[in-house]
Amino acid sequence: MYRLFLLRHAEASPAKPGGADIDRPLTERGRQDAIALGERMRAGEHLPAFVFCSSARRTQETWQALASQLAGPVPQILNAHELYRGGIDDYRILIASAPTDGPILVIGHNPVITQLASTLVRDGDPAAMKRLTAGFPTCGLATIDFAESWSHIGPRGGTLAAFLLPGS
Repeated sequence: MYRLFLLRHAEASPAKPGGADIDRPLTERGRQDAIALGERMRAGEHLPAFVFCSSARRTQETWQALASQLAGPVPQILNAHELYRGGIDDYRILIASAPTDGPILVIGHNPVITQLASTLVRDGDPAAMKRLTAGFPTCGLATIDFAESWSHIGPRGGTLAAFLLPGS
């Protein structure tokens, strides 16, 4: 089984006048949500072996806060600019190139995270499916299982095992 975690970054501050979107930091609530989600991931053994993280400051800060709560070996991390401005195909190409058979965490942005999850999921846990179809909030984490290797995943090939939020 191949396990993919799709994470939308935690809540970020609005862009400052004249500031670049890529430089938006997390809010204090965003930091706390990422820490809480990390605790939930650790408790449920939702632990990645490899991380693809967008180059945006808010995704980097989400990973740092979340990772502070994880146990076990530190996963290898690839900061991927494609996840910042890229589309669904860019995300899928990165996933297909993963250098591990272990669980992968992708930390990215909406609307692509929502589109990717909706494209990849065939069915799954009813409560998780309900959460996913209600929208992909900041610091939401979809856990999707596949029978095929990363290079072979495609539309409707995954089963939604869980959809975690920081406080529920």
